[in-house]
Amino acid sequence: MSIPLNFIAGYVERITKGETVERPLASIAKERDRITSEYLELLKDDTDRKAFLGALKLARTAWPYTEEHNWWYDNLTWTISWTKIMELGKLLAHHKVVLDPTDIYFLKVDEVRMALHDIVLSWGEGKDPRGLEHWPAIIKERRATLDALESWKPPKALGKPPDVVTEVFSILLWGITTERVEEWLEVIGKRGDLDTVKGYPGSPGVAEGPARIIRKVGELNQLQQGEIMVSPVTSPMWSPAFGVAKGVITDIGGMMSHTAIVCREYGIPAVIGTGVATDLIKTGDIVRVDGNEGVFKIVKRRGEPARQIPT
Repeated sequence: MSIPLNFIAGYVERITKGETVERPLASIAKERDRITSEYLELLKDDTDRKAFLGALKLARTAWPYTEEHNWWYDNLTWTISWTKIMELGKLLAHHKVVLDPTDIYFLKVDEVRMALHDIVLSWGEGKDPRGLEHWPAIIKERRATLDALESWKPPKALGKPPDVVTEVFSILLWGITTERVEEWLEVIGKRGDLDTVKGYPGSPGVAEGPARIIRKVGELNQLQQGEIMVSPVTSPMWSPAFGVAKGVITDIGGMMSHTAIVCREYGIPAVIGTGVATDLIKTGDIVRVDGNEGVFKIVKRRGEPARQIPT
């Protein structure tokens, strides 16, 4: 609960100062309708108009399903499941089968059955369970493996990239297009010398501020008001952050990704699908997010003098 409570405190502070924390949904919807109608007037060919209307219909049909699907899985289902598992973990710890309730997450399904059987047998024999003679060493090794995996950064992709990307959801949700794959490969090859990277214009506007690398939900409480959140990807579990971030940059994401949708609702500039943002940017760097052009620039590295970058 530390994450939502932390952000609620931030909302209260902003409201006390007279600021608004509401999403500008009405103005966003009005602007959306204006842009689509003006764009349609520019298309004189019936084939182009039909293609545009088809894409628009697909986008408006897809986003509620993707957002609601993610919410049910990320927020509700996981919360219920993990709460029940923790109850079982507390039972095992109470009967001295494991040392800590969270140890249950390091047991396989069949091993949990064995641990419960240990409790039943020990009760029948009038003895203490034997779990502490067996599980702690196994769990310690598995925890060490998890720690090592969390510190390991896997490659961006494996194998040969496809010649042409045509799968709709890969394009809309993840921003994986033929052109973007080619650009990612080029950027990865010379990323050490880059301070400007192109992505998708996920949400319009320009913002500049200190970067904060957030790689997982548990780090969200590190985000401060006015910072640029830089992340691999976001999901509905990340929603509190959008009321705090001044701008957002992600490695992954298309125009219908969670990041793009929510940033547009909040009116936050966003550059998504950059491929390498979390590799190039460090916490404390001053970055400029141009959501109009889909470009981010590292204006100043932490501890270095500011660079002269044209506006």
